[in-house]
Amino acid sequence: MRIHSLANLIAFPFMVVTGIILYFLFFEDKESYYLYLFAPVIILVIIYTYSPKINFWWHKKHPPKLDPKLKLLVEQSSLFYNKLDEKQKQKYLDRLSIFIHHKSFSLMRKEKEELPIDVRTLFSINGITLTFHKEEYFFDKYDYFIAYGHPFPSPRIRFLHSVETDHEDGTVVFNLRMLFDSMIRKTGHFNIGLFAFTDLYKNTFPDTNFPELTIDQSIRLAVKDISGVQYEKLLEDIGYEPEDLHLILVPLYFEHPDSFQLILPAVFSSYQKIFSS
Repeated sequence: MRIHSLANLIAFPFMVVTGIILYFLFFEDKESYYLYLFAPVIILVIIYTYSPKINFWWHKKHPPKLDPKLKLLVEQSSLFYNKLDEKQKQKYLDRLSIFIHHKSFSLMRKEKEELPIDVRTLFSINGITLTFHKEEYFFDKYDYFIAYGHPFPSPRIRFLHSVETDHEDGTVVFNLRMLFDSMIRKTGHFNIGLFAFTDLYKNTFPDTNFPELTIDQSIRLAVKDISGVQYEKLLEDIGYEPEDLHLILVPLYFEHPDSFQLILPAVFSSYQKIFSS
């Protein structure tokens, strides 16, 4: 039997004890039982406060089983996953399951809603892909992932765009429709999930030795040759041109590895060292 919440399991006997004490207080008029109420209530407060850490510790040892439908979603959308052997695939799915159960995902409509688990899975695939070679795969500094159903403005970027990261707040905001178009419908749109997690990766592992690159006409042409999409069209998907070219090239490395190796062999070799060792 899989335990989905160790914190709830630990809390259960203290809840029972609290319930019994309350029964005697209110139905048997045992006023002296107030003294017995203090300890279990304090313990329950402590368990509630630390329940995310308790459950995360438990799930790292016993990952929640990923629903078969979500596993199929991974197979449909991740070229990286499909190239792994069976043992590596299980490691990938375990990490993905932990990630989607212990991060906060929200959908912004008229009122903030919880993001459906299939979308949480789809977006998280990109993070697990980038950190698969790392022991630290959880992006500890980043806990909040917010989706819109369309391009959006923000205080930092006032014009419409489809992805934004905030390192101070530990937040990523993204356009849900653009994510589906790139990963599920495969309409040739740019993968903004890999874009976002590349930015998070560089901030999480600042000592990583990325190659020096500058945006020039040769790079613009290389992007077109690798992806089949004009550089300017790719920027339209993002909504702006990032200062860091790796935020564009790393997603292309994962999504078009064969053409990337052919067109930019030196960069490919550098990325291979970063994301495979």
